[in-house]
Amino acid sequence: MATLKRFFDSIEFSWKDAIWWGLAIGAFIGLKMVGAEGGEWYTYYRAIPNGFQNMPEVANPPYTAVLLYPLMLFPVEVGAQVFTIVNILAVFLASRLVGGNRWGVLLSFPFTWLMWYAQLDGLVALGIGLGYWAVKTHRPLWVGIACVLLGIKPQVGSIVALYYLWCIKDIKALICPFAVLALSILLFGFWPVAYAQRLVGSSDAAFFTEQLSNIGLFPWGMLSLLLLLLRSDSMRQRIIIILGATMLSSPYTAYYGTLSLIIFSLPWWSYVFFSAPFFLPAHLDAAGVTLGLVLLMIFYVVRSLITKRDRRSEDNETQLA
Repeated sequence: MATLKRFFDSIEFSWKDAIWWGLAIGAFIGLKMVGAEGGEWYTYYRAIPNGFQNMPEVANPPYTAVLLYPLMLFPVEVGAQVFTIVNILAVFLASRLVGGNRWGVLLSFPFTWLMWYAQLDGLVALGIGLGYWAVKTHRPLWVGIACVLLGIKPQVGSIVALYYLWCIKDIKALICPFAVLALSILLFGFWPVAYAQRLVGSSDAAFFTEQLSNIGLFPWGMLSLLLLLLRSDSMRQRIIIILGATMLSSPYTAYYGTLSLIIFSLPWWSYVFFSAPFFLPAHLDAAGVTLGLVLLMIFYVVRSLITKRDRRSEDNETQLA
């Protein structure tokens, strides 16, 4: 309880946050009035009893059903609204934990998509923010919770989860992931092998990779993983590069998955690219987001190289002095 109190104490609530919440809830209500029903929640609701298995349109790991099961206590229509509010709260906390640009998030396409369809990406974004905070404050149990959230969408959070575990270097970080894994296996059978086979199965894979929302560039996108070999100036920059490289190297990543990126304070132009589906035709919007992601990776690599060059120059000047 003391750790939980310190967690919430680290998130100061200001009048700006009150305005943010007012606008977010206003947008949520407005979207409901024009037809947003949180359609993805109804798919998840049907998938929960079977542990997200035997559902062609759901590719999240079956343990996700354990996390969402408490929402089945609500009527399905109420659960959709509660689920969306939980995701909005998750995005808010994530942006605060990383010291990000919550206003950029509020106006973005991925956030609007989250409220319209009730996706899981808010929880994944919370995994990013929670893991960042937990590593910075050396709280291994919370790193484990973050890894559970990041695993919901491996095409976004898998490598970041491994990075957090490597940073914390504490066996206690594995307690929560193994507990959730064990509970899900107890409830739904030994699913990891079947899940891995499904991910490489031609029919299920094609269902996702052929979506117009796909920004993954597999296999050529895997070249972006080479960027992970570069040394970064900060943990925040390292996470941004890992996220970008993971999404680009995946066979399928939806453009709304960039929500986990935009919780950080990014260059202003990147928010324009990541909101391309607002103003581009449907057959071009994913290309616009992909281009923005590639340019963002180039931006951070160039900035890192310039910083290293300047640092070497300063060191040389110090030695000469």
